[in-house]
Amino acid sequence: MAQFAALLNPNQSIDVSLLDQCVNTMYGGNAQQTNEAQRILTELQATPGMWAQVDGILSQSENQATKFLALTILENTIKYQWNGLPAEQRDGIKNFVVDIIIKMSSDEATMRAQHLYLNKLNVILVQVLKQEWPHNWKSFIPDIVKSSNTSLSLCENNLHILRLLSEEIFDFSRDQMTADKIKELKQSLNAEFAEIHQLCTVILQECSHPSLVLSCLRATHRFLNWMPLVYVFETNLVLSLLRFFCDPKDPNAAAIGHTVFQNHALMCLTEIASITVEVPGKLDERFARMVCVLMVQLGHYLPVETHIASAWDSYDEPHKEFVQNLALLLSAVLKEDKTKHVLQTMEKGAMVQLPNGMELNTTAVLEQALKYMLRISQVDDDELFKICLEFWNGLATDLYGSEIQFSSTAFGSGVGGFGNAMGSGLGDFSMGNNTTNPGANSQRLAFFAPVLSEVRETIILRMAKPEEVLIVEDENGDIVRESMPDTDSIQLYRSMKSTLVYLCLLYTSDAADEEDSVDLGGRRIIKKKKKDKEEAKIGPNEKNNQKE
Repeated sequence: MAQFAALLNPNQSIDVSLLDQCVNTMYGGNAQQTNEAQRILTELQATPGMWAQVDGILSQSENQATKFLALTILENTIKYQWNGLPAEQRDGIKNFVVDIIIKMSSDEATMRAQHLYLNKLNVILVQVLKQEWPHNWKSFIPDIVKSSNTSLSLCENNLHILRLLSEEIFDFSRDQMTADKIKELKQSLNAEFAEIHQLCTVILQECSHPSLVLSCLRATHRFLNWMPLVYVFETNLVLSLLRFFCDPKDPNAAAIGHTVFQNHALMCLTEIASITVEVPGKLDERFARMVCVLMVQLGHYLPVETHIASAWDSYDEPHKEFVQNLALLLSAVLKEDKTKHVLQTMEKGAMVQLPNGMELNTTAVLEQALKYMLRISQVDDDELFKICLEFWNGLATDLYGSEIQFSSTAFGSGVGGFGNAMGSGLGDFSMGNNTTNPGANSQRLAFFAPVLSEVRETIILRMAKPEEVLIVEDENGDIVRESMPDTDSIQLYRSMKSTLVYLCLLYTSDAADEEDSVDLGGRRIIKKKKKDKEEAKIGPNEKNNQKE
């Protein structure tokens, strides 16, 4: 172990073979050897100027752990000592990292074999960019886009670098950079995004190389978090993403019709559907057209008649992920909010012309989309059901607010009592005293009635366990109610209860005719005694109320 101390001598070049031995000892020695080797390596990383020997370590060592140690030394130098280095040394580090990345990623076999090593180099390059770009490296974006034309593997790695840069700037920068620096990087990336967008468009529309297409889809998904809207809605980006749901008879279907591609395309479309704008309704028609194209393309892979719940157990993980991503997309695009009213736009029944010249009625497409959501709701999967339940709850709330609560025929006394109904489940349903359904003549209610009737049955069949009321005797001998902490099951029950209440108020006759029923406000009351009490005296009234 004493020979490892020679590694800390600053007056001589580092012995790479000895360094390899020290690293191997740290990972494979006994406890004492491991601690000593770790101490030596920790001091070595803190040695001033050690970054200057990183190139020698990387070129001479064959040990991956040693190479990662050297890269860690270089990364820490860039993070914490960059501004203290002379300009010539900073340029030398930058060129050194770029040259290694280009050399490794230009050969696809090397890139695959050394992907962990290359990923670490990509992270280090992003650290350099955070320090140098854009003021000292103005040509970075043009350079990386231009070099992407050299080879497919280099292009793939370049997209990975751009994705990492996007994540660092927009997701992880808050605790690492000043607000002014973050703002500068965001403005630079937005200003130079045209070249990146053009590169991604060419790949999405023309490329069939699987790994490159997947890398582009992942990068595009990250870019959509901040991408200027003009590149989303004034280009063919949406159609490029829908290309991955092509007709199986299409010659390119075998190359681009993979479920993995479709999953990432759905994730990108979900990001687009979640975009909000300042002008209400500005994007409604565009979103409606996107849904129309998707429904036509989706029919080739998942016909709307498919009973997804029955087939769920036979699906592999990519297909299950596909169903979940589809639910997220439909929920995002059809959800009503202050700036987006796609659902109401599609209800109007306008004719939409698809790229192939086909014309579709938006109302028919909306029915198909709702059927997909219904089929997914019936799947025995909690996460899927929560996604769908949130959508149905929003739809029922919107229908109640627009068709009943503020309807000119609504009952004044009933509306006021609805808040009590939501609070306890046992509130005033006095509006049911009138036999006339205030929304009976509503076209919207009639349109949604078939699917919401099945939704109500689905929720009843899957009704979560309600909150339990525990009655205990305190230290004074008084009978009190003990509060229970909120759980996922209780939150799910409350959401299901809320949705059912709205649906019952929307379609009172349908709810009255239903043979199956559920007690929306019932709670089980369990009598529990304190362990330190031998007996608890409970009056007759309390005994009768122990269980409802």
